[in-house]
Amino acid sequence: VLFRSLGRKDRLPAALLKTLNDAEDKTKAFTQYTVGIALDYGGRDEIVRAIQKIQDQNLELKSEDDIAS
Repeated sequence: VLFRSLGRKDRLPAALLKTLNDAEDKTKAFTQYTVGIALDYGGRDEIVRAIQKIQDQNLELKSEDDIAS
C-alpha cells in the first residue's frame, strides 16, 4: 500500500510531519493500492494558495494544467 498525506504540512507538528514523511518514504515503491490521509486540508485554502502562487510568480494561465504545476 502506497501511503500519501494531503494538506498543509507546513502547519503540522514536527513529530507528526516526520512520521508522515517516513511512512511516505517507506511505501513509495508500492503501486497496487493507495491510502491517502488529509490533515489540515481545505478546498478554499487550496484555492487561495493557488491564486497567491499565480500572483507571486506572475504566471500566465492557459489551461487547468497550468494551475496543477
